[in-house]
Amino acid sequence: MNIASDLFNDKRNLFQELKNPKKLVVNSFQEYRKIWQHYVFAELHKLFIFQMSQFRIDKELDSINKKQQIYAAFDRWMEVYTPSQIYAIIYKSVRDVDNIRTLGKMGNYKFHEMKFVIKIADRMIVKYEKENWGIQHYDFPTSIEINLQTQIFFNTIVHEPNWFDSNLPGLNQNEVFVDNDIYYLKETECQHVDFFVHSTIDEAIYYYIFTYGIVINDGNVEVLFTTKESLISYKNILNQKGLLSEDVRNMDIFSQICYASVKGFYIQDCYCSNVIFQIITILLKNKVPTKEEWKLNQSNN
Repeated sequence: MNIASDLFNDKRNLFQELKNPKKLVVNSFQEYRKIWQHYVFAELHKLFIFQMSQFRIDKELDSINKKQQIYAAFDRWMEVYTPSQIYAIIYKSVRDVDNIRTLGKMGNYKFHEMKFVIKIADRMIVKYEKENWGIQHYDFPTSIEINLQTQIFFNTIVHEPNWFDSNLPGLNQNEVFVDNDIYYLKETECQHVDFFVHSTIDEAIYYYIFTYGIVINDGNVEVLFTTKESLISYKNILNQKGLLSEDVRNMDIFSQICYASVKGFYIQDCYCSNVIFQIITILLKNKVPTKEEWKLNQSNN
């Protein structure tokens, strides 16, 4: 998935750009890092707002200029720390600022709350490095929902479910990324939203994000929409678990997964990543409920 850097200069939501197949052009590993940063920064900013609001340190949270300040801090911190560590830094720094405010010692920083939180965070980092203390790794809070776009990118496109506790890919990983470029497989993937996609969505009862794609229940079976690279990865996992018996090894890969998977997915074809994004877009537009929403509706009826 190549997304040119000029997309990031556009203030429109990146997810809207991803839905446009004409703009899905990946140019370099640097672009890949930018996409990674974009989604991580969005989640960290959400957690930052959550923590600041908890203590009502919220006077500047709606300011675009102040948002740029915290994004600049994320940029610095992410070169060294994982998102889970940055969240730990935010968590502790906000509480330290609240304590200082309670003591009436913020001075003029009471007019520059965000700048003060960043200053306290930087001071904490320096202290921890000087004392050779490790920054803790905090889990993503269960009370906060991770954006759907983030889930798709990390779980379905780049297969990094542990992104919250992973470092930003370093420039020295460029060669690894290129060697594993999933788009070498594109020739055998469907490049458009076909009749089967539309008919499945028309009959959809619910959908959910799966590690290896998007699953839609059409009332009869759960249909897995996935890229070829994801499909191969899923097959390898099933094989490692000893679920691919000799009886199914001579079948096509779709049938192998259908028989070997506990979930028993039906797979019609493989699709390029852009089609996967378009499927999500259509599901949202048609207001198809997620599996969790469907279950809740069932229990209330």
